[in-house]
Amino acid sequence: MRLGKMGNPGKSNPSAPAHRIDEYLRHIALANGHLARQAGPSVPPKLYRVSEIAQHLDITRQTVHNYATIGLITEEAQTPGGQRLFDESVFDRLVQIQRLKRRYRLSQIRRLLDTGGASDSVAAPAADASNSVDRLQHGKDAPPRDA
Repeated sequence: MRLGKMGNPGKSNPSAPAHRIDEYLRHIALANGHLARQAGPSVPPKLYRVSEIAQHLDITRQTVHNYATIGLITEEAQTPGGQRLFDESVFDRLVQIQRLKRRYRLSQIRRLLDTGGASDSVAAPAADASNSVDRLQHGKDAPPRDA
C-alpha cells in the first residue's frame, strides 16, 4: 500500500522519486566533500632518531653515530636539541654496510658506496670483489685481476 503526502492510502506523491534522487545526490556530494577534507595535504616523510634505527636493526646507537661521523650514512635533519634524524633510506644503507663489513673495512666500504661500486646484492662474484679491492688498494687505475 502506498502512502500519499499526508499519509493517505492510495494517493502517491509524483515528486517523491525526484525528491529521493535529489536527496541521494546531496548525500553523495556531502560524502565526497567529507572525503576530500579528510585527504588533506600530503603526509611528510617520517624521520627516525638514532635510537629508533639502532633498536630496529639491533645495532648500538654508538655504531649509528660512528657511521654518521665517518660519512657512511647521512642525516636529513637535526632536532632543535641536536639529535640526528635520518630518512627511511638509512635502513637499506645500514643493512648494506653490515653485509659489506663481512669482507671489507669501513674505509673501503665508504669508498665503495661513494663510487657506486657496491651492488644491492653483496654476493658478487669473487672476481668482481677482487677487482674492487684492487681498485681500493691501488687506486682507480689498477688493472683488473684475471680470474
